[in-house]
Amino acid sequence: MLRKAGGSVLLLVVLVLGTVAVFTAAQLREDDNGQVVTRIPDQMKAGTIIEFDENNRMKIIVEGEPVPEKKPIEKKPLSPEQKKLLEEEERMVQKIREEAKDLPVYHLENPAPEPGMRVIYDGEGLIKEIIYPQDK
Repeated sequence: MLRKAGGSVLLLVVLVLGTVAVFTAAQLREDDNGQVVTRIPDQMKAGTIIEFDENNRMKIIVEGEPVPEKKPIEKKPLSPEQKKLLEEEERMVQKIREEAKDLPVYHLENPAPEPGMRVIYDGEGLIKEIIYPQDK
């Protein structure tokens, strides 16, 4: 009896996973390396240009350069004048934060990739421009 119930559970799991895999496969796309891409990458190498082909596979048109690493901050003691300016600036920032705390926050998503779409990344590797096929 336990063996029969275990077989039924296994069959149910296989059916559910198969359905999820078919549903998900329709939404997935691949890049040049066969990697799955479901959305436009938020960040790439600096200066990269990508384009999505007719099958919505991501193609790298221009291979960018690695984003330069940030240099360590050099700390120097502040003069009394600089300390006063810093305190004024911090008060101003705090005032702005207080005024802005009740304002709405908008989260923007990148559009879904589509055939012919081209994405250009800036010098920091962030999206600079998205060019739709009809805009070319």
